Amino acid sequence: AARNHKLGRSRQCLPGQQTHRGSRPARTTTAGMTTTIILPVCSSSLHPSRVPPLLLPLLLLLLLCLVAPTLAFDSGQLDDNDLRVADIRKLPYAGAGCCDTAYPAKDPMPRVSVILQYFKMAPNIPLLARWKSCPGVEFIVNVDSDQVELDKEWITATKADHVVFSRNIHETRAYNKLARMARAPIIMFVQDDDPPPADCRYLDHVEKMFEHDKRLSVVGFNVGTNTPWDHVWKETPHIRSHEATHKWGGAGNIAAEYAACVDIGPFVVRRKDFLEMGGFDESFSYPGKGAMGLDFDVATRAWLSGHTVAKYDQHRSGVRKVEGVKYPSGTDGMRKKAEYYDKDQIEVRARVKVFDTYRPHYDKIAEAVDRRNKGLKLWGAEE
Repeated sequence: AARNHKLGRSRQCLPGQQTHRGSRPARTTTAGMTTTIILPVCSSSLHPSRVPPLLLPLLLLLLLCLVAPTLAFDSGQLDDNDLRVADIRKLPYAGAGCCDTAYPAKDPMPRVSVILQYFKMAPNIPLLARWKSCPGVEFIVNVDSDQVELDKEWITATKADHVVFSRNIHETRAYNKLARMARAPIIMFVQDDDPPPADCRYLDHVEKMFEHDKRLSVVGFNVGTNTPWDHVWKETPHIRSHEATHKWGGAGNIAAEYAACVDIGPFVVRRKDFLEMGGFDESFSYPGKGAMGLDFDVATRAWLSGHTVAKYDQHRSGVRKVEGVKYPSGTDGMRKKAEYYDKDQIEVRARVKVFDTYRPHYDKIAEAVDRRNKGLKLWGAEE
């Protein structure tokens, strides 16, 4: 017969646990003998922790904050530092040099973008189209007139890269719009009575001028002045001249010098600087009216923005103009057109007010021009 034994000793609790009153019996049977073992009720010495009621929502909120930015990612907020790119490629608009594109054979980056403002000068279209004749030129035309049968020759008979037909918005607005279309780092604004150069050396000259002076932002081919607007500096009268009496430093046989202001036609700018300065001031004229002084205004703002301005003498530099320009509206081309002249006194007063704000700085500009030209060699001087 099997015998039952009840053992009086209890199993011990593990270290760190507490023994509570009471027991729970456990029976085992071995070889017909039943043994009862008293098991203690043990628990951790630490009280069981309860999860605070607000902890779970806070954890969910934290998780949402971590995940949400990846769900609503805005790549437009990234900059170069965010991307951690050590050698980011600079776009060609940042300097005077030109770079290849992804398809250099089919889509080379232009050296200069020539932007032409055109209005009712149909006899000159074949001649003006020669602005495209030099390699590396992007030619963009704004056609403001409404002579459809004549104006369409820009499409059918020229190699202009872009032809924009506008409703007589005129040069200020046209130049600003087309400057944003231009791809080259250098932009040349020309008018429809500006004959193109007879050879392509002017491109080399302009590029070398910008390369030599990294602060150079504006170059004029027509007229340069020694002082701003009509300013007299140190008893030196305001002089406007088509000639440059200096040689551009370090740039070869180029006749050019610094100028306080330069006249448009052609009017060359470093694209990046021009756009950063805001382009031409469109408040200078109503649409369809000439903006007298728009060139002097940009030149003055260039000086006051820390840049420089220069006059290029293409004749003395050995670059001739193409002959044969016709002026159907007068003997002096665009400047004789009735549509060009602006007699509106509101606009005239607005321009005067603009230049009055520059006047306190005229002495400094004239002094800077004089100082920089003293650093250039006189034209004809021995090396």
